[in-house]
Amino acid sequence: MIQKTNLQEYIAHVRTTDNAVQSLSAHLNNVADLTSKFASKFGASNIGYLTGLWHDLGKYQRAFQQRIRILTGYDVEDGEPSGSAPRVDHSSAGGLYAHEKFGADNPITYAIMGHHCGLQDREDIRARIERKLNLLVEVKANADTNILNTELPTEKLPAKTVPEATYFFRMIFSTLVDADRLDTEAFCSPEQRAYRVNNLPLVDYAQKLDTFMETKISASQPSELNTLRCEILAQAKAKANCKPGFFSLTVPTGGGKTLTSLSFALHHALIHKKDRIIYAIPYTSIIEQNAMVFKSIFGEDNVLEHHSSLRAEVETVRNRLLSENWDFPLIVTTNVQFFESMFSCKPSLCRKLHNVINSVIILDEVQMLPLQYLTPVINCLKVLVEFFGVTVVFCTATQPALRSHRTMNFQFNGIDHITEIAPNPPELFSRLKRVEVTFSRDLVTKNSWEDIAKQLVQYQQVLCIVNTRRHAAELYQLMPAETVHLSALMCPEHRSEAIARIKKNLENNDPIRVVSTQLVEAGVDIDFPVVFRALAGIDNIAQAAGRCNREGRLSGLGQVIVFVPPESSPPGHLYQCEQIGRAILQDFGDPLLPENYSRYYEKLIWSRGQDLDKYMIIDKMKAMEFEQIHHKFKMIDDDGVSVLVPYGKGKAYIDKLRKLSDIRQIKTELRQSSRYLVNLPRQTFEKLMKNGHAEFLHDCVAIINRNDLYDNQLGLLIQEPFFYKAESLIV
Repeated sequence: MIQKTNLQEYIAHVRTTDNAVQSLSAHLNNVADLTSKFASKFGASNIGYLTGLWHDLGKYQRAFQQRIRILTGYDVEDGEPSGSAPRVDHSSAGGLYAHEKFGADNPITYAIMGHHCGLQDREDIRARIERKLNLLVEVKANADTNILNTELPTEKLPAKTVPEATYFFRMIFSTLVDADRLDTEAFCSPEQRAYRVNNLPLVDYAQKLDTFMETKISASQPSELNTLRCEILAQAKAKANCKPGFFSLTVPTGGGKTLTSLSFALHHALIHKKDRIIYAIPYTSIIEQNAMVFKSIFGEDNVLEHHSSLRAEVETVRNRLLSENWDFPLIVTTNVQFFESMFSCKPSLCRKLHNVINSVIILDEVQMLPLQYLTPVINCLKVLVEFFGVTVVFCTATQPALRSHRTMNFQFNGIDHITEIAPNPPELFSRLKRVEVTFSRDLVTKNSWEDIAKQLVQYQQVLCIVNTRRHAAELYQLMPAETVHLSALMCPEHRSEAIARIKKNLENNDPIRVVSTQLVEAGVDIDFPVVFRALAGIDNIAQAAGRCNREGRLSGLGQVIVFVPPESSPPGHLYQCEQIGRAILQDFGDPLLPENYSRYYEKLIWSRGQDLDKYMIIDKMKAMEFEQIHHKFKMIDDDGVSVLVPYGKGKAYIDKLRKLSDIRQIKTELRQSSRYLVNLPRQTFEKLMKNGHAEFLHDCVAIINRNDLYDNQLGLLIQEPFFYKAESLIV
């Protein structure tokens, strides 16, 4: 039965299932305690407490109390809602009160004013304060005096003129958003709290991994490769004692760096009392591969995957809830998810940030960090290490040149103290040599695709990696029918099936020829005796070599053949990498020597000058332009369109989405269909729409509406003359 009271009872929430009420004072005090606890991890407990205590002062407005009663039917005449319930700004008042107490540009004001809409730019906050000052009169008259009069000394934060300050603001914001959501969830949806429990401590993760590695080593055949892997693993465990900071694990492909880096991270976390491991990877294809390995070791429920291509069986309620705030011991995610969250202003993305504090972050294939954002990314990592107790591990066979560099016209503030985990990397590369790289002397004479195809068919098992999706399609058309094609024009489910077929044929020693773009290079676990690579950057050539004789099973060396394709890469980053790669090969020879990686990255990074912060993120941080930073820091081009394609279950998803009208159901189906999405440039998608091959459903779901436009080998056919298959034109 609905209770009756008056507006003197200030309500924060009404639980719709049983009409229970959470008082406003209870909510404010609960959130204050939680925010203080979270912020104590970086020495801002009092700031966190006041942020939580004042975040919903705006709910002391009579208009808000009337609105919540009308919307929920609580405490109204005859127990039925009546009248209109206009929106009420309840997130400004607390920020105004903090502004009155602590002056301009304090983190409490920014966090409170943004806890629903997101962090705003400095000028927008100041304008909002001027517009909303009148709200304080009513709030002060109604609010609990104990809440208003709480006095705590606020901790000192970095000067607002340095970019580091924005991370403190963002962390305070993160603690508030998470505390507010958790307390609201605990009251309104208590059944969800059970999903947030994890019973496996980090010490158990370390023990499980140690047991797995011991079993694996004892079961393996004695070999030089396995001996080296054991040496690298032992060194990693020994280095776990080192002081937290920056580390690198420079190990040739095949040296076991994935599990070695995780072993280091777990033991380092235990020794230095870190809270969690965050394993960030550039490509979703590698995430799935690594997550499967991790789950086989630790158990299905003990690895949190957070990325855009989750399988439907992984995208459970538990996984979704845990992905909201990363309160979990082992997280596997993408560089995009990690770094775009670090530079975001949105509550949903920033909520997890305070759980990055006191963690170990493994950046796998670190050479894939986008150069146009390298300066702000490095600055971000340095702040996390210096101020937030984070340890960072740069993990790759091809370490980029990240140390500081200054000339008359160029300054790169890099990382000057990185502890190497691996024992003597140059010697490792020599001892782990499994391939021989060959290339023509001039590296200028071009090869036609017909010539390359003729060379490829001479091998029963061969991989050819080219620089663009169009090149892959053109070469594939010249190959025998059983050849496998791989590119990003295939949806994730299609690619996974193709890679599974490739692995099966390789394991069974059956014939298998593959034409692929560079998507297979960064960590995909395949092992060919022969790899062809179109001329590219040294990093690409080295990563391609990592797909050749990966396990050292050949009696001799694997063959990596670098060739000059019929046309260069398109202008831009790929072309620049190709030209520098050509120069290094011509001048220094073997691309797999560690010193040639250094030469390559120095030329690549230092030649870019100010383009290492192309969108002036650092200047925007100094100006506290949170929204501007959010819109400019996009590791994936914002102008792309994710298109649902008619491959496999994708057809059923398209049919179902056509019939739905409820936006929540549409979003649920779209999330579950993520493995059947292909990302296209907007211009390409608009061309498909113009030709009647694609459309938007419900103004939010892009689909391909012709089944014959998706090929079971090539994926989505976006280029002439592939728009139509020949058989579809027969009348």
